[in-house]
Amino acid sequence: MADLVAHGAGHDSAAAHSPNLKHHFDNMTQQFDAANLGMWVFLATEVLFFGGLFASYTVYRALYLPGFEIGSHLLDVRFGATNTCLLYTSRCV
Repeated sequence: MADLVAHGAGHDSAAAHSPNLKHHFDNMTQQFDAANLGMWVFLATEVLFFGGLFASYTVYRALYLPGFEIGSHLLDVRFGATNTCLLYTSRCV
């Protein structure tokens, strides 16, 4: 009886669960909803992070335009192109 209470009365664990169902979810719908919510939360945090990043860049560029113009002359295109190629061709291990 304690086993039925611990795992939920009335559930036949062998017949009710899909092989793709993770152990901490009751059914596939709950698992899908949790994954869906997680993806939306991730997207919202990315929008907030990059929105703040681009907004601060825009504000600082508008306030300190001469500094940005002087700094742009110090950039080396070859160095930036090399770094970009390394990022595109490298893979995480």
